[in-house]
Amino acid sequence: MTDTGPLAKALNYEARYHARIKGLNVKGIKTIKKTGDNRYQASWKAKALWLKVDEWSEFEMTKDNMIRPIKYHYQKKGFGKNERINLYFDWKNQRLIGETIKNKTVDKKQFSLTPGVQNKLTYQIQMQLDLISNSLTGSPPETLSYHIASDRGLEKYLFTRNNEASGHRKLDKKNLTAFSRQKKNRLVAIHFDQDIFFIPALIRQSKNDKTNDIHLSDWQLLIN
Repeated sequence: MTDTGPLAKALNYEARYHARIKGLNVKGIKTIKKTGDNRYQASWKAKALWLKVDEWSEFEMTKDNMIRPIKYHYQKKGFGKNERINLYFDWKNQRLIGETIKNKTVDKKQFSLTPGVQNKLTYQIQMQLDLISNSLTGSPPETLSYHIASDRGLEKYLFTRNNEASGHRKLDKKNLTAFSRQKKNRLVAIHFDQDIFFIPALIRQSKNDKTNDIHLSDWQLLIN
């Protein structure tokens, strides 16, 4: 992987998002940057009034452009709650170590770790990389699937490509590729912008006939 190619650029950028969820204006910043030889850190920070979300993951890249998470952290503060989740990826011993901290109570669990596992932050980045690779050789795949690690163990995320318009006038004029995931009464659709290294331009979350949209408002590369 070169330092200036599309894969490298997809791993070095800052994107700003906005949304209105449950009557609150939410602003978020997603950052992916290189921290060393084949080492990276991704972070997501969101804020709305008294609510704050701080999520980050350290990861490394393999020779076949696969993300291999090293550590994942999630913290949610607000409305009298303070929840933290830490995940440690022990690839040598194939163990996933989960740590949940609520109200000073620590709950630790261990799970088996299999190759290719992502976390809730890195899987979208891996989707970007997979879509970039596919765009260089042909059309986007019909499905994408990933095993996602959480404090409850491993779960399979299956995404299906769809060609439905977003319903947003400006976005529908852009070159977007959308994938959606259905789980019971919850639907998540991610619209990737092909013109800017498949950065998510819209993340639509629907549940019980209620829809929340997270829109990309601005972005910049962190490398030349």
